[in-house]
Amino acid sequence: MRRRVEALEKQDYLMKVGTKKTRWGYDTPLYHLTPRAELAMTLSKTDLDRFVKEADYHRLITMLDVLTSS
Repeated sequence: MRRRVEALEKQDYLMKVGTKKTRWGYDTPLYHLTPRAELAMTLSKTDLDRFVKEADYHRLITMLDVLTSS
């Protein structure tokens, strides 16, 4: 588990946001999803073919601007 968390942190999907004491008195790190992880999760849930077919022109142009600006 620790290796996977470290890999996700290195890939910028998780970031440490603090620590918490366990029942036994040890400090354990607290993690939060980064914007990269939030976007990856949203994109994995989004049917882009459906979006392209059903979105209005305003949303399509906005998405196109976002994707081509980087």
